[in-house]
Amino acid sequence: MAELFKNFREDKPEEVFAYLASRIQKLDEVLGRGNYMMIGAYVRDHYLLEAKLKPYRSTQDVDFSVAVTAEEDFLEKLELIGRQSGAGAGQGSSSERSVLCRIMDGGVEVDILPFGQFVQDGIYKHGEKQWDVTGQAESFGVAVPWEVQEGFAVKIPPLHCMLGLKIIAWGIRHEIYGDKDAEDFHKLLEAGVKLEEKNIFNSGEGRPYLEECDYDSQKASVKLISDRLSRDFRGLALSRCQEILSDEGVQAEFERVCRKRSISAGSIFEHEYRERFDCFSEAFLASRDLLEM
Repeated sequence: MAELFKNFREDKPEEVFAYLASRIQKLDEVLGRGNYMMIGAYVRDHYLLEAKLKPYRSTQDVDFSVAVTAEEDFLEKLELIGRQSGAGAGQGSSSERSVLCRIMDGGVEVDILPFGQFVQDGIYKHGEKQWDVTGQAESFGVAVPWEVQEGFAVKIPPLHCMLGLKIIAWGIRHEIYGDKDAEDFHKLLEAGVKLEEKNIFNSGEGRPYLEECDYDSQKASVKLISDRLSRDFRGLALSRCQEILSDEGVQAEFERVCRKRSISAGSIFEHEYRERFDCFSEAFLASRDLLEM
């Protein structure tokens, strides 16, 4: 019998944690503990809840990425995880059959992206299909542990890397998935600012940003988050994010999404999302200009 999906929007947190723990236990056995990380909607919602924001969209699969040294070994491990699904691993039409989407015990779908030295130019190719995994290796390099239950922890990208992955995802699939990744970006940035503001006045890292921003804690937090992404995303990952975000059409689309009611919550208004985005973009693209000088 297929197991019911659990997500933070509709279910109790303890039910979601138990649901995720069983997935993590299986992947630890097959992929090796610490060799992979969880990405996607559950990580987004983890950060929203940490910032005391409500999850606003449910999901019906669990996304992971794994450090791989040899493709043959990776494909063998996929077979141990579960049978192949008909879904598209998040980067193509859901009607396409994907080798990366697997059905685990209980009928739970998981998408597993590979990254590593055998992946050239951030693109994993298998047969006639390809997946953009740019930014996964950089995120894994600075991943942090998330203990979903006692004894069950999984690596996840830090929040600033989630922002980078969302920018790249927009560049890959916005024509298919619409505003989804831009919405996630805005909500993650909102969460990031709330979390940083708790400690920025007592943080040695935050003090220079406060001084630069005349002690405006929101702007200082945004710039700190932006600089962390510039620091941890290097080479191709950094240039891809900056190339996407420097496009005036993309900026206009991200600003348009600020006006959507689906991302607004409580006393947060459109202009606050827009101001945060403008501050982030200015700081993030300024780091590119400094490198080019």
